[in-house]
Amino acid sequence: MKIQEIIPMPQQKKTVASATFVATVTPNEIVKGNTSQGVRYSKMPGALIERKGRPSMTRTVMAFGRENRAVARSLREGKPVDVICQFDGGTVRIKGKADAKKAA
Repeated sequence: MKIQEIIPMPQQKKTVASATFVATVTPNEIVKGNTSQGVRYSKMPGALIERKGRPSMTRTVMAFGRENRAVARSLREGKPVDVICQFDGGTVRIKGKADAKKAA
């Protein structure tokens, strides 16, 4: 008799990605660095996130790799920028730069 027959193995839960949304992010501070794999990132702790029809919130916003390259030049402390975001646990992850049409 095998162990798997005696003790059923737990099923792994499928992770569901949250939907993307357009938001205006105003960074208070911008920390740039590299991950342990050498991928460039920008971290904005305490950034203000404003979404149309939703109350504004303060969260840590991060951008990695290709997404970081797309928005890094437009990120300035205190300057609002429209980006495509996705919730990633308690942080917000930038997925790209928002079109002017989508942001309006």
